[in-house]
Amino acid sequence: MNKNISNSKERKGLNMMYRYPILAIVFSCICIWAVGSIEFVQRVILGNKRFLAVLIIAGYLAYYGYCYFKGTLNKRRIITGIFLGSFLIRVLFILVSPYELGQHDVHFVGGWDTNEIGSGHFGYIEYLYKFKKLPNFDPTRIWAFYNPPLHHIISAVWIGINRMLGFNYELCMENLQILTLFYGSVSTYFVYRILQEFKIKESNLLILTGVLIFHPVFTVLSASLNNDCLAVLFSLSTLLYTVRWYKKQSISRILLIALSISLGMLTKTSVGLLAPGVGIVFLMVMVRKRDQWIKICRQFLAFGVLCIPIGMAWVVRLRMLYQIPFTYVPMLGEIDQYQYVGNYGVWERLGIPGAESMSHAWNKWNPGAEHNIWAELFRSALFDEKAFQMTGTLYEWFAVILLITSILAAVLMNVMLIRELIQKRSMDGALKGMIVAGYAVLLISYIKFCFQYPFICTMNFRYIVVTILFPAIGTGIWLEKSKNQRQALAVKIMICGFSVLCIGLMIAYCLNWSATDIQTLNSVNG
Repeated sequence: MNKNISNSKERKGLNMMYRYPILAIVFSCICIWAVGSIEFVQRVILGNKRFLAVLIIAGYLAYYGYCYFKGTLNKRRIITGIFLGSFLIRVLFILVSPYELGQHDVHFVGGWDTNEIGSGHFGYIEYLYKFKKLPNFDPTRIWAFYNPPLHHIISAVWIGINRMLGFNYELCMENLQILTLFYGSVSTYFVYRILQEFKIKESNLLILTGVLIFHPVFTVLSASLNNDCLAVLFSLSTLLYTVRWYKKQSISRILLIALSISLGMLTKTSVGLLAPGVGIVFLMVMVRKRDQWIKICRQFLAFGVLCIPIGMAWVVRLRMLYQIPFTYVPMLGEIDQYQYVGNYGVWERLGIPGAESMSHAWNKWNPGAEHNIWAELFRSALFDEKAFQMTGTLYEWFAVILLITSILAAVLMNVMLIRELIQKRSMDGALKGMIVAGYAVLLISYIKFCFQYPFICTMNFRYIVVTILFPAIGTGIWLEKSKNQRQALAVKIMICGFSVLCIGLMIAYCLNWSATDIQTLNSVNG
């Protein structure tokens, strides 16, 4: 009797997670925030990180091992397990590493109880929290203040909520990662839904979902306190609702596209680079459904009324008040010249990477070995600039093997994508146009950016994270159609092998870093 009740509760819990994933993510993030904000729990966590990490991993493996041997590991449990596993890895990564570690352009706060202004994304958040208004000065005077403010406003409000509950400022900053954990987790869910929209099913869907959401880039993003993660979330939302609107033209779906693009541009203006791909879908629908042009035009009008004012608000404000160009990006200063790569030629930067470029996993900030765009793209996709970095010959070789494997997997999956794009009946023409335009515009803008600002840090994959999705779509469609079982199996083994290596690296890092954490118990009270 008790066993049946227990199984019933377990099924209800899994059903809730499967049917209401966004609510499950919200609930999980709130629980982590609430428990992690208790001072006693903080002390226990900081003092027993390795034990806690082992306990979480062992509990996860024990449960799914039990389900496997009992024969109850169905599709629903597997997909829930994939999402839960990736979520736990992101939580562990946030748990074991200090919030200041491996951040981009966050800089420092000026002083929470003073009128001093900090710099970077931390300074921006601090300014909004303290003064409750947008910067009333030329934002190019302080690093990162030129960025659209949505992420920073949300972060400032979140700090205010934490302060109302009596938390110190150090804990408030640590708790900002609850927001990015939520953004990153919802992003992985959108990845899964986009793959579903392209009719990728069963084992192919599980494999491709796994390779994407276990990719280290989503773990790094979930811990990044700048505006990258929220921008990726809105970018994926744009693609998802564009595909859904294409299948069924409803006013609610086109308004969701408008909100995704506009709020994305209010987070980071580069989200607007998806507009050409969305525009192709709009144009194809207009051409194919000429008999419904009044209905379609009304939807386009609603889209424009919502999207344009919100999406353009920040860049227009900067242009009108301070004559700042729409595409403004600050140049790096003298202090960053050590990573300058502008003296290398086009072939050296866009050609095949040399052995020296691929012999190390993490940035050494050596332009002689780190000037090739493709090498740095793959390196930063896996390891960012500093993420998952530890000493140890075996660990370092493992990371290099993962880097090389990622290149092989990416080449293979891009070949699959190109093959499906070339074939006439592989997928709908409008969706092909969206993928080609989205991929091409993002990649071309990225390469242009790398040459316009020739530094090692500008070659980071974080600027084009969404492109990780397109080869997976092409590979999924190819796997669905493939009649050659041996070829399909070889592709699946390659993809699964890469996923296993990614998981292995992240778990090894979390277990080892937890034993050598530079944080001390005194940092709890800040």
